[in-house]
Amino acid sequence: MNRLEILSGLCKIMVVEKPSPIKPNVWEFVRGQDGTYAVFQNGQVLSDFISEEALESEICVRYGFWGREYNDIRRQLARSGKCAVDLSC
Repeated sequence: MNRLEILSGLCKIMVVEKPSPIKPNVWEFVRGQDGTYAVFQNGQVLSDFISEEALESEICVRYGFWGREYNDIRRQLARSGKCAVDLSC
């Protein structure tokens, strides 16, 4: 038996990963009474007073909601003036 085998036999380390708690990642898009929009993440304001003209750029380019996600957000905003997207894992 070599020294490495002896040492590895003396000490066994077991690593157990604890499941990490789910971190909230909830995005909210809200149309205000003045017709501008606000974006929240987990209840904190990221952007507000976003004009209708700038909304697509904010949602797609700045925050990365493209394609179907973008269309769903716009549909909800047109219907009710607010939309929540839960990206929590």
